[in-house]
Amino acid sequence: MVGDRLARVALSVLVYERTNSAGWTAVAYGLTYLPDLVSGPLLSGLAGRHPRRAVMSATDLARAVLVAVMAVPGCRCGSPGCSWWSCRRWAPRTPPPAVRPWRPR
Repeated sequence: MVGDRLARVALSVLVYERTNSAGWTAVAYGLTYLPDLVSGPLLSGLAGRHPRRAVMSATDLARAVLVAVMAVPGCRCGSPGCSWWSCRRWAPRTPPPAVRPWRPR
């Protein structure tokens, strides 16, 4: 739970750093709650029908797979079906632009 909150804050800091807009930062932070608001009511019935341990194991495994896909270097597509091969094959040949390091102001 702490990791989710830190990820939300990190995303907001990234948006503010790139846009210099408090409005877009607030929109980005608010949108991080959208998956919880949408999937909670839709999937709670499904989770109630199965043993809690099995549901937790399945969701943690799915989360691990998604995080592993996001960690693939050079992967820009962001979809769960994105693999190292497909990203390398379809990614532009130019290197990504340099990102300046974050420094507190």
